Amino acid sequence: MHSIGPSTELSDSWQLTQFAEASSLSTFMLSLAILPPEFIRGYAGSRFPIYIWINKLQNSPSISADFANLTGRVFDEIEQILGAEMLQLKEINLIGVNEFNGSQSFGTIFIGMEDWKKADEMHRVSIIAKSLIRQWIGGENQM
Repeated sequence: MHSIGPSTELSDSWQLTQFAEASSLSTFMLSLAILPPEFIRGYAGSRFPIYIWINKLQNSPSISADFANLTGRVFDEIEQILGAEMLQLKEINLIGVNEFNGSQSFGTIFIGMEDWKKADEMHRVSIIAKSLIRQWIGGENQM
């Protein structure tokens, strides 16, 4: 979701941001991530806006770059296969977290970074592809 204007600083620790209105969404599909300042946002380099959130203190710049590059390539390939089936989102956020054991919601994907670091490229493609495809199949069925 994108903001509709610049954020207003309320204090040293808080800022107020107003977001554009979104279409109705079931509460079980809502995702809220409050990330510490160690998390940086990268861009996946796809035609569709995909933002990558990675902890810069726990992950090297090369891991962050590989994560973003592979995600962009996989998304573009899936989009080409699905053709006219447009994804009903303005953006996707992938968040790399440690000790991940949970679910994802429409527009937000959590990736376990410990498993990511141990995996070879084929397994990494599988992790990303399954998660991205759920954005079409799961998101369309559950909206």
